[in-house]
Amino acid sequence: YHHRGGNPFWHTHTFQRNRTLEKRRRSGDHDPRKNRWAVSELLALNMKPQVTVLTTVYNGLPYLAEAIKSILNQTWTDFEFLIVDDASTDNSLECILSYKDPRIRVIQNHHNIGQAASLNEGLQLARGGLIARLDQDDVSLPNRLEEQIRFLERHSTVSIVCSWEYTIDSDGKKVREWKNSLDNYGVFLGYLLLGLCPVWHPSVMFRKDTILGLGGFDASYAPAEDYELWSRMAMQRLSAAIVPQFHLLQRVHPKRQSVLQGGKQVDST
Repeated sequence: YHHRGGNPFWHTHTFQRNRTLEKRRRSGDHDPRKNRWAVSELLALNMKPQVTVLTTVYNGLPYLAEAIKSILNQTWTDFEFLIVDDASTDNSLECILSYKDPRIRVIQNHHNIGQAASLNEGLQLARGGLIARLDQDDVSLPNRLEEQIRFLERHSTVSIVCSWEYTIDSDGKKVREWKNSLDNYGVFLGYLLLGLCPVWHPSVMFRKDTILGLGGFDASYAPAEDYELWSRMAMQRLSAAIVPQFHLLQRVHPKRQSVLQGGKQVDST
């Protein structure tokens, strides 16, 4: 058991794989010709990927599997997929653990602490220098990671990006598209002053050290913790941008957080 901020959690896959691999190492049975899967696991456990995909989960069925597959099928393969299960009461954890891809790391909260606190746990544990967010019911299109990373490589002064998004319904049908642009810092600040979110959290990618330097997400503003964080970024004159490509399918359904807590989200903003 580990404790961070008074909240216990345990490293499901990481602990189990470390124990298995250590037994193999001590027994001398670590010939790569015999244990190619073990070698790939060791590489994953020690990797310093360029990006960590961070997903928090609370009762994520029935859409969770599609969200996970959308990351595993990315054209950019050098990533860590860090999933924080926030004490789900359905079979979300079993769904997550059914995937054997060594890039997946699973954290399980023993008590439900909310999305903002779970995101902060993930930020502290993430190995990647960039963080890509994905909600449990959304779908990242195959080129998302690659094209967002390339954009940030070309624009070293930009701290955070999002992308154009499609809204889909419960059945996966496209019902709306979201396109916008942020040409400069003034536009970024202007949206915030109007009470509007200048970057869309479902498709954001940001520089981890920048967000950690700001203290991460403030759970007291939940469920508008993203708007509050973007506001702090603007106060520090940090820059944001929108990648002009469709990279995400944002699913709208009756149990989505923005639907269940829409009124509270407006009040927090």
